[in-house]
Amino acid sequence: ASNSIAATEHSSGVFYSDVTPGSGGTPEICSVINVKYRGTLIPSGAEFDATVGSSSATFPLGKLIVGWQKALPVIKTGGKITLYIPPSLGYGSQNVRDPQTGAIVIPGDSYLKFEIELLDVQ
Repeated sequence: ASNSIAATEHSSGVFYSDVTPGSGGTPEICSVINVKYRGTLIPSGAEFDATVGSSSATFPLGKLIVGWQKALPVIKTGGKITLYIPPSLGYGSQNVRDPQTGAIVIPGDSYLKFEIELLDVQ
């Protein structure tokens, strides 16, 4: 509310909005997902990670932050969702650094926003 975000709270504590449900398979914790996404910091809007152009990324859902694990099953393949993730379901109090430069890309205790399109579930 303090950031003027209208969203639904998931039972896990993740907030979500802008849901396009999709019509394919639903991801589970053991699924491998293929997504397009953009991650930004709240409230600054600074982008810390994203797929570029038509590229996508493939991840085992169980290896991602808890916020993704809990909220991504809200949609199915072909769906889109915006997630608002509190630090406790993201990276907590630890700083996340760029592995090449060592620069902090996500400061500890950050609230995160992810815009996600779920392309495939295996």
